[in-house]
Parts: sequence; C-alpha cells; structure tokens
Amino acid sequence: MSSTIQIQLRQNMTAEQKLEQIQYPVETIKHALSAFTKINEELTPAEHTALFNLLHHQICEIDQVLK
Repeated sequence: MSSTIQIQLRQNMTAEQKLEQIQYPVETIKHALSAFTKINEELTPAEHTALFNLLHHQICEIDQVLK
C-alpha cells in the first residue's frame, strides 16, 4: 500500500483539472505535517527519512502538474 497520491498528468489539462489533481497530495502533506506536531515519542532515523520522503514525493508531484 502506498502512502502517497500519484497525480495523473495529461496533455491539455485545464487549470480546474490540475487543481483537482493536486487536491489530495496537498491534503497528504497537511496530514503529515500535522502528525509531526503531535508526535510525543522520538522518531528513528528511518521514520524521519520516510516522512521526509513522503513530503518530498508529494511536492514533486504537485510541482510537475503546475509546470
């Protein structure tokens, strides 16, 4: 199971279609950042890496659509 949302990029997408495509990745980023503020235990380096990779992947997906 994947924790990231894959954006479906097509040629000639309207601005509205692009906004629809980035809606869920933005929510994923919001939830991940919110989780950071609620963590009471120290994370392992692997857990930190996983969270940063999730954020990076979603931001790259959004960036690709907005170009």
